[in-house]
Amino acid sequence: MNTLEYARRGRTAWWRYLLTVGLALILALVLGAVVMAVLLLTRSMPPDLAMKMTDPGHPGVFFASIGATFTCLLAGLVLAARWVQQKRFTDIVGAWSWRQFGLAAGIWTLVLVVLTLVDMAIAPTGFRVTATPETWSLAALSVLALAPQTFAEEFVFRGFLTQGLFLAFKRPLPAAVLSGLIFGAVHIPNGAPQAVSATVFGILMALLAIRLGGIAFTFGLHLVNNVFGAVVVVSQSDVFRGLPGVLSQSTPQLMWWDTGASALGLVAVTALAHRLTVQQGIGRRRHRSLL
Repeated sequence: MNTLEYARRGRTAWWRYLLTVGLALILALVLGAVVMAVLLLTRSMPPDLAMKMTDPGHPGVFFASIGATFTCLLAGLVLAARWVQQKRFTDIVGAWSWRQFGLAAGIWTLVLVVLTLVDMAIAPTGFRVTATPETWSLAALSVLALAPQTFAEEFVFRGFLTQGLFLAFKRPLPAAVLSGLIFGAVHIPNGAPQAVSATVFGILMALLAIRLGGIAFTFGLHLVNNVFGAVVVVSQSDVFRGLPGVLSQSTPQLMWWDTGASALGLVAVTALAHRLTVQQGIGRRRHRSLL
């Protein structure tokens, strides 16, 4: 089943998409308030919570807040889409394949390692080893928190949003471009390089989600990308700065270089995934012809 068939499921009038988004935000806020109330009633509220939620120096609270925030957002959209549009969770996720998830995770890990080695060759003094005994617990925390974060972003942007835009435009490219521009706009507060990088990332991931019929591949790539940045090579200009990752990177002079290199890597992965799906399609047709 292709992306357009998933997008057509449920009630798809344009105003229902707007109503779903509004209701999803309200539900996410309500769920977040419930979590806070539970913490207060059980006296589990950490002191200086607001500060620790945005400070990687307190990784337990920092990652827990990321996981909880995006879990509430995901739950809010799932409920809102079900009530307003009669869309099920699987309608928005699309075709799921653990093989695609693992393939994307493996390929992008390799790309990130190569890009890191290139950066180290260009600016070796910008790297230092920062691994500590806490790095192992950091890895576990990051996966537990960033899995819901990246899945929620894929569900929202490459699932719900991209499906709606594809249904409206009926063509992959304009749907993917607009989806990517919106994703990039959300990252503007993180600075121009990250906003540009997020825009390219959003466009190419949307194209992949449309091509593959679901978000399994994009989720695998996105999860590895964020975990790598939190645990393996921690940039001191990133939101994860200060975490005891394996390596610390401080190369502000390479900021735009890294943005461009990552974009080229994403283009290569997108082209590879496209070629693999074409070959698989040819293989399936040949198999059917022999039956």
